[in-house]
Amino acid sequence: MARQSGWFRSGAEPAPELGHDRPLPLSEQTEGAALQLSLFLRPVWDIRREAAILYSVEPYVWVERNQWLAGRAAGATREAEEDSAETDLRVLERALAELKATTTDGKRVLIGASICAQSFTVPWRRRLLTPLLRRIEEGFRDRMVIEVVEVDSGVFSAHLNDLPRHLRSVARYVSLRVPLCQHALKRAARLGFAAVGCDLADEASAPEAVVRSRLERFIGAARSAELPAFVNGVRSRSLAAFAVGAGAAWVSGDAVLGKTRKVRGALRLCRDELFPDLPVPCRQSDLAPTGYAGSATDRRRT
Repeated sequence: MARQSGWFRSGAEPAPELGHDRPLPLSEQTEGAALQLSLFLRPVWDIRREAAILYSVEPYVWVERNQWLAGRAAGATREAEEDSAETDLRVLERALAELKATTTDGKRVLIGASICAQSFTVPWRRRLLTPLLRRIEEGFRDRMVIEVVEVDSGVFSAHLNDLPRHLRSVARYVSLRVPLCQHALKRAARLGFAAVGCDLADEASAPEAVVRSRLERFIGAARSAELPAFVNGVRSRSLAAFAVGAGAAWVSGDAVLGKTRKVRGALRLCRDELFPDLPVPCRQSDLAPTGYAGSATDRRRT
């Protein structure tokens, strides 16, 4: 593919130092204490290939009793734009560090980064990411996946028109995460996004029957748009089985492969391992982008 010229390729800014998996203090306060974010890797199960070859860097917020909540679902932690921009910078730093480490270790996996749409569309935030995007383009484009997140209907329609084209030389493919209630997905296909998905962590307070109904409609809308669908934040095996049966191409969450601090390599996970007791009427989409051609040698039983 010919290299595309993008807004991140102009100028000459020094790349920031790579960050570590340390908690990130946020300015928002909860019960008098600063909220903290830490970065984890979220293995994403490719249903058709029955393997996880993508590890996506995701921020999680610390809550009481040694529990972590996906940071994108904790709306109060994302109100300060400076905090949001710093978090996206750390996510991309971590993704670049993992790309380097897995290349050195010979682990044939994809590395993903969930980045807010505003970090690509707001000029001062985009400048923060520019040095890292250049470094990814120079050596790791074939193993990088960018998931654009925190997209409401207004941003989706007004500010993302050229984003997939600009990121084409940086990432193997660019996906779009939208609210579960967003069903107007054909525009995402026209703009060039390779996949569209949702995060069920945003539906934590809804009854499972309601989530199932919404999820079925969402995946149906993705199918109508001829886009494969991914489902993040799956917390129960019954919902995971439902997402598979409804036609999702990828699923991830605590009920599937959880989260980890270290890339373990490609993980083989068969349906009968994940759903030993649940019938799964699979009709997975054949629209999924081709994954990285690596061998799934590691095995994880659940």
